[in-house]
Amino acid sequence: DLFINCSITNSGGEGACLSISGDNNTVVQSVISGCAAAGVSVHGGDTVSLRGANTTVESNTISNFSRLVRTYRPGVAFSGVGLRVAHNNISHSPHACIQGGGSNHLFEYNRLEHCVYECIDAGAFYVGRSWAQRGNVVRFNIFDTVRPTERLAQKSCSQNAFYLDDQMSGYDFYGNTIINATQGVLIGGGRHNLIHGNKFVACDLDVAIDCRGLNWQNASCQKNCSATMGNMTTSCFANALNAVRYLQPPYATAFPE
Repeated sequence: DLFINCSITNSGGEGACLSISGDNNTVVQSVISGCAAAGVSVHGGDTVSLRGANTTVESNTISNFSRLVRTYRPGVAFSGVGLRVAHNNISHSPHACIQGGGSNHLFEYNRLEHCVYECIDAGAFYVGRSWAQRGNVVRFNIFDTVRPTERLAQKSCSQNAFYLDDQMSGYDFYGNTIINATQGVLIGGGRHNLIHGNKFVACDLDVAIDCRGLNWQNASCQKNCSATMGNMTTSCFANALNAVRYLQPPYATAFPE
């Protein structure tokens, strides 16, 4: 399907203004604003065969979303394999501007502006909790003003432009410019992440890295486990690898590391 030069505004409910599932879809040169929840939600491809979705979200203006549902309803929500999100202007979000999961996605030449202004422990670009999602590239994007503007109930410095949470792995983040963020990049454990060739301007802290897999999250990082984090029970991170049959092609061939 092709969505071109559309104008979608002031939706209600908890769903996205525009929700697309399947392959070979394009959302281009559209204006999406005032959504009660997410702006655009895209899903496609197959995580086991690594079949790419061939779906693109490009050259759109997405703003003032998450109007009623204030968290976890980003400007672009994504999942699956092989999506491209490029040349979009995504702005004015109380929580994340881009959020999701999957493999072999490309995010390039986007501008994310005035994000995470109402929350703690969040990212303008947020992904987390997987060893199995690999081959993702985030390059040549601009992050501008990632700071709280509301009076927060809990003190925290964790408003991040780019946030790899809870062992997130396999991201290549390069050529990006981060301006005026509380934190530029936060890497919360994980492996095989590359952060290189980026520019940081007027951030309180440019890059933060921790080793949570060696301490409080260690139980989740074992080969066979079931760990409890607060009130949430999480399975082993290894389970996601087993689900995609990571020792067999095509996964083992695509990601031999």
